[in-house]
Amino acid sequence: MNKRAGTVAEYATGDSLRMLRTIEAGGSHAMLEGGVSHILIRKDVASRYTVFHEWLHRRLQRQLGSMRPGEERIIDDFLERHKELLKIDPSQY
Repeated sequence: MNKRAGTVAEYATGDSLRMLRTIEAGGSHAMLEGGVSHILIRKDVASRYTVFHEWLHRRLQRQLGSMRPGEERIIDDFLERHKELLKIDPSQY
């Protein structure tokens, strides 16, 4: 992911890790100033599903410039439909 211009992906540490644990999330995507995407992943629980999920947040938000209403559902439906192709298990999110 880090090979894409304007994208920083890393494992969460410190306060970021505590925040992800508090909200019980495997990862997080934030669109920063200048259109830079910052993806945080929890190393202890993240799965391929989590990584694809956060990458799709990046893709949709770069396209629109902000979050889209119903974005979570759109991503979950997409990943469910393509789980065999992507070799992911939605129950591992």
